[in-house]
Amino acid sequence: PDNCGIICDKYAETDSRIKVIHKKNGGLSDARNAGLDIATGQYICFIDSDDYVELNAIEILYNKACETGAEIIRYNYYVNNENGNYEVVTHEPMQNKQQLLEKAISSLSGVDAMWKLFVKRNLYDRNSLQFEDGINACEDYIMSIKLFYYSNLTVDISNVLYYYTVIGNSYSYTKNYELFLVDRIKAIGAVKTFLELNDIWQTYKKALYARIIMCKQTYLINKE
Repeated sequence: PDNCGIICDKYAETDSRIKVIHKKNGGLSDARNAGLDIATGQYICFIDSDDYVELNAIEILYNKACETGAEIIRYNYYVNNENGNYEVVTHEPMQNKQQLLEKAISSLSGVDAMWKLFVKRNLYDRNSLQFEDGINACEDYIMSIKLFYYSNLTVDISNVLYYYTVIGNSYSYTKNYELFLVDRIKAIGAVKTFLELNDIWQTYKKALYARIIMCKQTYLINKE
């Protein structure tokens, strides 16, 4: 209804780097996988449809990746407050992979969103990583943990590059919160399976239990 497909096609006509996919709506995971399937660049960066980045964001991230050899780069971002103004949000620097994984597994927010990560495409390809079909909330929770686990080097930078826009209620708190909770439970189950398959369940089980407790608390608050 908003002619977004036509608008995208017009951009593609003027810039050969732009690829447009017309497909039936299959949810977030399906859309992300469709993008990964046709990607040819060296790096993957997801930008949500109502957000935007600094004009030189990709240049900065690419140069830092080349300079450091990082397979994942985490950066800071802006988020709009209730007055419509943007405030800077800084991530907590992680000292090592174990600390990063513990934080990613246990936290309800902070490190797991795909839009917070600049990732080398080979990291997806060599580990055959795809987003979980049928999970349209917390799909990035599962993927971020896999990426952090397989990454040879994750680097934090202080640059504030992304504008995260909150318009009313986000996808995380849609009209039917219980449907979102179902996806959350599926995601936790998928992460548990991943940890077990890689023989790291004992190392990170407390972190996952912390996540489960926070999910229950969040559910009870929203239920009220």
